Amino acid sequence: MENKSHKKKGMLQDPVLLLVIVFVIVVLLLFVLLPLFSILKGSFLDEGGALSFESYKALFKNKNFITAFGNTLKLGLVVGLTSTIIGFLFAYVKQCVKSPFKKLYSIIEILPIISPPFVLALSAITLLGRRGLITYKLLGIPNFDIYGFKGLVVVQTMTFFPIAAMTLDGLLENFDVSMEEAARNLGANRLKVFTSVMLPMLASGLANVFLLSFIESVTDFSNPMILGGGYKTLASQIYIQAIGNYDTQTGTAIAAILLSVTLAVFIIQKAVLDKRSYVTLTGKASRVREMIDDKGIAVTTNGLCLFVSFWVLLFYVFLVLSAFFKTWGADYTLVMKNFDYVFKYSMKPVADTLLIAVLAAPIGGILSMVVAFLVVRKSFVGRRLVEYVSMLGMAVPGTVFGLGYILTFNTKPLVLTNP
Repeated sequence: MENKSHKKKGMLQDPVLLLVIVFVIVVLLLFVLLPLFSILKGSFLDEGGALSFESYKALFKNKNFITAFGNTLKLGLVVGLTSTIIGFLFAYVKQCVKSPFKKLYSIIEILPIISPPFVLALSAITLLGRRGLITYKLLGIPNFDIYGFKGLVVVQTMTFFPIAAMTLDGLLENFDVSMEEAARNLGANRLKVFTSVMLPMLASGLANVFLLSFIESVTDFSNPMILGGGYKTLASQIYIQAIGNYDTQTGTAIAAILLSVTLAVFIIQKAVLDKRSYVTLTGKASRVREMIDDKGIAVTTNGLCLFVSFWVLLFYVFLVLSAFFKTWGADYTLVMKNFDYVFKYSMKPVADTLLIAVLAAPIGGILSMVVAFLVVRKSFVGRRLVEYVSMLGMAVPGTVFGLGYILTFNTKPLVLTNP
């Protein structure tokens, strides 16, 4: 009780801090929680505005929804696993293995993060599609089908493994090598040290990365829309039902179910992360790690990383080159007419995109710094609420937020939708 009263007195003595805290809480409640509440409320109301569970009953009797639900979980689990494995491989080579390609690996980790997620899907179609340069032109396989589950696994893994790699980079960088050296001095070989010392110490971090990759996969909208083909996922079905079919009630019900899945995983992820109490992972390493130069390990791990890097670079290089081809799949003459068309007819979307980015980036950056400062440096009533709600953006699918904003801010007094 004394601690709580001390917090209240501290905030009352600093009116600026109190004003900032109230402002942040109001912003999070208005622009994060309220749209999500609108989704949940809309899913339980019928066309007349009365409380109803009919939309949920209809969904769970709908084979297409059941298929999409199963597809979403299957895709998330597989992509979570592959992203974690490849991300750990890159982080392990960068932090533990002697390699001349570490700068290249750092570039590969950054590229998918700074580029829109769907660009790799477009590149996959141009290279591996039915008229793809590799599958059709070079290998002569006209019926090769990149669309569906396999294509999504490849593209989403290439898109999301850098997040896993960069997270695990930090864990391995701060890993205390003295424990590995102690095991080596007791006679354990490298494999034994890896399986009995490193992996157990990194278990919670790996679990956290897996759950994060799972969330990114199940909330992804653009890749399933472009590359999914007949492989339906919940994120794409929300858009199809609410926007394509004008069935807002079904769309909100699907959104609520996907939201419950991602929030459950998000809560598990936070629980796993908060329970991580290994001292060796939270401070600086006690000494500099000696890079592994064993040829068997170095050649194998670098070979695998170079293989992945080759495909990532190939996808980005041909994404740029394809903009200059006259007719992809038929005529590979280099021309500038595609850019002429963009500058003549499509500059408004480009300008709108840049305008949104220019306005949103500083607002988001400043708000993030303020929230981080309050959560890390200050103690106040509702600090945990601010922390968790501010992180919901990474757990809630963009389509869910979009639909929530349409439902919430489509009428006065606050209209945010484009007329």
